[in-house]
Amino acid sequence: MKSKKSDLLWLSICVANAAVGSVLGIALEFNKAAMSLGVVVFVMLFLCLSRTGFYNRLIQNVVLYRSIIMGYFINALLFPLHIYSGCAAAIVIDKSGRLLGLKNISNTDFFQTLLMTLITGICLNIIAAFVIAIVYYLQKLTLTVAWKISEKDNSKSDILDDCRVIE
Repeated sequence: MKSKKSDLLWLSICVANAAVGSVLGIALEFNKAAMSLGVVVFVMLFLCLSRTGFYNRLIQNVVLYRSIIMGYFINALLFPLHIYSGCAAAIVIDKSGRLLGLKNISNTDFFQTLLMTLITGICLNIIAAFVIAIVYYLQKLTLTVAWKISEKDNSKSDILDDCRVIE
């Protein structure tokens, strides 16, 4: 059951982060099959990663794991960054194509659209890493403050369970 729950979580994260780019790509008539394949590549990578020992150790750190989940969902809400990532990917593909002597970007070309989708996904994961770092820092700071306050009060609370992970 836990595996299915984890799979659904990562699937929803990938879909949420791909939604803006997909809607924009469809509106601009980019190759839908290539965009879909690009999203499937990231879904498969995340699902494979969730089956590793690294992931199992990661979920043991409650604060870090929560930060990752929140960071990816917050990242999905940063629409302008999704658009800029797509534009950056289009520029990379266009400049690379010109260096290779190819024509301008074709929104119907499968390979170009797939590469743009993959580059955009990589950019979004880099942005997500920064968001995750901010969320992690804020959670760690909040829990540390809560820990110090509770030490002064000599009171116990549920939040202390999360603080023990930080020690």
